[in-house]
Amino acid sequence: MAGLLKLPACNGDGDAYVVVETPRGSAAKLEYDPDLHAFTLSKALILGLTYPYDWGFIPSTKGEEGDPLDADPPGRPASEAPSPRTATIVAPSASSTTAVSR
Repeated sequence: MAGLLKLPACNGDGDAYVVVETPRGSAAKLEYDPDLHAFTLSKALILGLTYPYDWGFIPSTKGEEGDPLDADPPGRPASEAPSPRTATIVAPSASSTTAVSR
């Protein structure tokens, strides 16, 4: 997992790689810590709530705040653990990116 931030942003087919940090159904938001080379707890949700979608980032990108662009690859089964995925970028903009899975 040491190189998750340095994975290429896209594959040869034009699909973006999405590193899923917080899987759908999780009650806690995880965040990749490049210094630790591990996922750490960012925040816990209120008891009984879970994330409705997978949340993650597109590696080798930087948003306005210097963090990788956020991505939500909907339409796939929930991830069992944080993992890289591919997604097609639908509407990139200067401040955000919308992605859908293939």
